[in-house]
Amino acid sequence: MLQIYFKCVGQWIEPGDHVNVEGQDAATKQKFLQTSIDVTREEVEEYFGPEGYWCECHAWNEIQNQNVPRAYNSYRSKRGVIQVACEYQILIKDFILCEIKVYRLI
Repeated sequence: MLQIYFKCVGQWIEPGDHVNVEGQDAATKQKFLQTSIDVTREEVEEYFGPEGYWCECHAWNEIQNQNVPRAYNSYRSKRGVIQVACEYQILIKDFILCEIKVYRLI
């Protein structure tokens, strides 16, 4: 059975916070599981760790093998650092000040 989990800033994300979509590739007929999580602006802005707010994906699948009772394939993604993409400040007086900060996903 395929399992996918996320770890963000050293903490495992609860499975109830995952969004799972099972499907099958039309061309290859291979089944897949796509998993995602939502990270809020507040979570990113409130974290002050030295490496920034990061997440990584962990997946594993039990191998069906008669010679090995419990064998697994496992995978850990590279860390993705999450930063706030846009920040707007609007002052309503005689003018509107708009400050935009754009970051890239590392």
